[in-house]
Amino acid sequence: MASNWFGIFFAACLILQLQGILVQMVYPDCGIVSPQSRVVGGQAAGLGSAPFMAYLMKNNLYHCGGSIINKRYILTAASCLNSDITVRLGEYDDRTDPDCVEKVCMPLHEDFSISRFAYHKDYNNITLENDIALIQLSKAIEFKEHIKPICLHKFPGNATRPNEYQVYGWGATRHSGKSHSLQTTILRNYPNSRCRRPFTMNINPNVICAGARNSDTCQGDSGSPLVTHGHYAGRTRYVQMGILSFGTRKCTGAGGITSGKDAPMGSAPFMAYLMKNNKYHCGGSIVNRRFVLTAAHCVGMNMTVRLGEHDNRSNPDCEGFVCMPSHQDFGIARIAYHREYNGGTKFNDIALIKLNGNIIFNVHIQPICLHLYPANARRVTEYQVFGWGLTHYAGSTAHVLQTTNLTHFPNSQCEREFDGISVSNNQFCAGSSTGTDSCGGDSGGPLVTTIETADGESRYVQLGVVSYGDSSCMGTGVYTYAPNYGQWILENIRKMRMY
Repeated sequence: MASNWFGIFFAACLILQLQGILVQMVYPDCGIVSPQSRVVGGQAAGLGSAPFMAYLMKNNLYHCGGSIINKRYILTAASCLNSDITVRLGEYDDRTDPDCVEKVCMPLHEDFSISRFAYHKDYNNITLENDIALIQLSKAIEFKEHIKPICLHKFPGNATRPNEYQVYGWGATRHSGKSHSLQTTILRNYPNSRCRRPFTMNINPNVICAGARNSDTCQGDSGSPLVTHGHYAGRTRYVQMGILSFGTRKCTGAGGITSGKDAPMGSAPFMAYLMKNNKYHCGGSIVNRRFVLTAAHCVGMNMTVRLGEHDNRSNPDCEGFVCMPSHQDFGIARIAYHREYNGGTKFNDIALIKLNGNIIFNVHIQPICLHLYPANARRVTEYQVFGWGLTHYAGSTAHVLQTTNLTHFPNSQCEREFDGISVSNNQFCAGSSTGTDSCGGDSGGPLVTTIETADGESRYVQLGVVSYGDSSCMGTGVYTYAPNYGQWILENIRKMRMY
């Protein structure tokens, strides 16, 4: 949660519903409101006031929010799902177990593994349309004082939009990368036309637009429920109206290239084109014959890797009478995330992908150079970035590989622009004063410089991995500093070669 900013965000509108006088309830005892439930202005929620909240973890670190809808299922955003996710229920403050306020304590939290999950079949990971998913837990939930389901509308015709909503989450706050205790705030309902202006995209009936002048959601709140209160079956209950998807806050930016230009064919043979469900998802870079480097937040289920891509509308790619060989597609054999990756702050946002076959190097498929020791990596001030991401915010992804030049800025500048969110020594800040930037879909791609070797050759050297940036795609961005992870890269290549 963050404050002192006018925020508007989208939430996927639920077309499920709930059994009472006006609505049907999925679970009879859902959504019971506790007396201390309404806390406004981005403050800590009352202990036990949101027993429906799910705390989703990836590699044992907080990743996203979600909501309990019955004894076996969690509702969240499709953009939150990834490999190695576990679900914690009954959480309030992730530093303590049990959670206590003064002399009042809740029972211990409970952790669950995932049996399976389902995305909406029309989910678009770039525009985030139909950003909704269900998680099936590995065992049934035993409902208790601090673990209860939320109510859902089953029929959209009976679901009237209220004037305001309440939203919960453990995401980034104004002054820190992530909140340890559950936060909540009140947001107002706005006409969908109000979201059209900042997002410059078609707003359909499956989304709702909401925001506030003094509070908003932020990184890590994705997947969390947008709720209202209603009187059903003789009780006041929480009813879920939306799922947090994305917003205009700078802290939620996802770091295509805006105001860039087409890269010359064959000019970036190190680029990897990562696909999820056969659609473009993220960028990456080739590091040797079997491994691709990308961002940790890019890697998920149903992914394939394409190498030698330039224009995704043609194969082979040609300019005039000059054609490149056909691209090469690979499945994924193994994935290594950095064990300290934090999905909220994007600290250690780096991952290695082991392909299911050896790459055949040729004129348009070649590895990038890496600095293996940070002490030998000179901090340069000018970079080049490549990607097939959005060419403007909420626009469409590029068919042809794009590139632009960026300049190094002090980390303090990104911290100011992202409302005080910490930028670590393992990250760096870069951008442009001319309106060019990386944007949604460029995540995981390389930020590079060129060096001249002793024999007079110029080589691309990767210094950064695109992590996140200004949601308008026109300001600065935060990049994982690759030289600091040289030994991590070598270590994990050695480990994964054994399998």
